[in-house]
Amino acid sequence: MEFLCVFAGKHVWSVRVDLHILDNGGNPIDAANITALAALSTFWRPECTVGGDNGQQVTVHDPEVRDPLPLTIHHMPIAVTFAYFGEGNIVVLDPTYKEEAVMGERMTAIVNSNGDVCAIQKAGGEGLMSSVTMQCLRIASRHGFIEL
Repeated sequence: MEFLCVFAGKHVWSVRVDLHILDNGGNPIDAANITALAALSTFWRPECTVGGDNGQQVTVHDPEVRDPLPLTIHHMPIAVTFAYFGEGNIVVLDPTYKEEAVMGERMTAIVNSNGDVCAIQKAGGEGLMSSVTMQCLRIASRHGFIEL
């Protein structure tokens, strides 16, 4: 996130996304992920220049003087959630609220636009067969591409 760095080791922009879930039709993790990415893709920060005798004086320019700069996200991290039922051999992608209420386990994979798996979170149950997990990761890699 070099884009947020104004002066290395000294000055950086801090960006925070607050989400409030108003209704849960199921799978709030994936919905929150896409919402946060959509918000970040519309973020523009003011342009800054560094100057002064010591090179550490920062000037934040008014948007009317210099155009703000859009946030650059090189690899969009997309959450893809699976619900497991029975012995873990029945799998549902993007479970509904009712499916979540009766699922045995849940796994969320975070994949980027290159199809790389960046993170995995598993909740509930005892464990999953590696073959089922790998199949879900392959599906997540294919379905995790988004262009905002």
